[in-house]
Amino acid sequence: DDSTISCHKLILIAASPYFETMFQSGLKESQEQEVELKFSDADTIRMLVEYIYSNEIEITEDNVETLVDASELLLLNDLKISCEDFFVKMLNSSNCSKLRLLGTEYDLRNLIAATFEFIALHFEDVVDSRDFAQLAEEDVLEVISDDRLVAKNEGVVFEAVVRWVEADLEARTEVFTRKIAPRVRFPFCTESFLGRTVCCHHLMWNPDCMELVKEAQHSQFHTGKSPVQNLRTAPRHNGEKLVRLYNGENNSICVEYTLSIEGESVKWKQLSSNLIDKGLLIFVNGQIFSICSCDGSVYSLHIADPNAEWYETVKFNYRNTNWLDVINVSDKVYFVGNTMEMFDPVNNSKTTCKAMPGACTSGRAAALGGKLFVVGGTEKVCFRYDPATDEWTTLSRPTTTSANYKATAWKGKIMLYDTEANKAEVYDPVFDRWTL
Repeated sequence: DDSTISCHKLILIAASPYFETMFQSGLKESQEQEVELKFSDADTIRMLVEYIYSNEIEITEDNVETLVDASELLLLNDLKISCEDFFVKMLNSSNCSKLRLLGTEYDLRNLIAATFEFIALHFEDVVDSRDFAQLAEEDVLEVISDDRLVAKNEGVVFEAVVRWVEADLEARTEVFTRKIAPRVRFPFCTESFLGRTVCCHHLMWNPDCMELVKEAQHSQFHTGKSPVQNLRTAPRHNGEKLVRLYNGENNSICVEYTLSIEGESVKWKQLSSNLIDKGLLIFVNGQIFSICSCDGSVYSLHIADPNAEWYETVKFNYRNTNWLDVINVSDKVYFVGNTMEMFDPVNNSKTTCKAMPGACTSGRAAALGGKLFVVGGTEKVCFRYDPATDEWTTLSRPTTTSANYKATAWKGKIMLYDTEANKAEVYDPVFDRWTL
């Protein structure tokens, strides 16, 4: 805008290698009293000169991109670091992909690390942003390869990478086949998703991708006939909470969680409490369902709401006090006993399932990979039920038993946990074996 800024060459030289080169390398600018600067607008240049003199500058969302670009040109490293810190603080789901690109462009290592962490932990929100499709190939590969990626299920990962590919189909189709598809953990997709969504997508219509589908369908998480150990059969350890529910004082329900079961003792943290007990409890997708065997009423409660109250969702004609366990498998509730029934909270419906292949007294149930496992008990059993086929499979037996055992799935394995002795026996479905 033809305005001028009075300043001292020595001050500019001391602050910036850019000006040092300009004024001390024999360039024509070194001989002139006025130098024209065209790398940015007049207001930004004036702000930068004031920063050089005072070491103070106001960074805002409106000017931070302009300032980081100028700091890169002028080699103002302290300013560049300040801009990077500002970027990290303004990270959110809508700008994360864009800031990842800026971090790469300006070699902002802390920002690159922060955006990666954010994308992994908030994957489902980030993939819905407009800029996700602009991520570089290596960024997409790094994120979907990480065990910490948090997604409701692997189907979310598949659909996200498909959208990324379709944003530039011609350039990215081969990348999908050679690099991306082999990093999607198809064995953890449900059989219905594999059949109806994965197999039906045109990007999968090639021999290499169909081999991945075949591997998933015949893996230990589906048929159990072909135990496979590779990237795709490794569960994502994404910081999920292990939640436990139990009756507290005054007929209340206590809800606690832990992020780790390693070491000699388990440390539980309170998530919610003082909820009035309505009956048998089951945790499904962020809600507690309570089934009263006395009258068949089903109640629901959202644990994320600090002011949550029970409300009745449905009443069905079912009464049974002989259940071994009640377990959530793929957001459906299974009543496990000599006879087994399934309750669908979405449709408020009940279905009778095939009976267990053998007797089990005081056993426990756990869900893993879309399958239901019944383990332990006096008979030391290990049965696997496949909801898709309504069939049971008899597996290797545990070596110990206890009336105090509880069962849960943890990091791709089944854990029988003795609540009194504080010890566990662990079942590995890959090798069909138990270890203490």
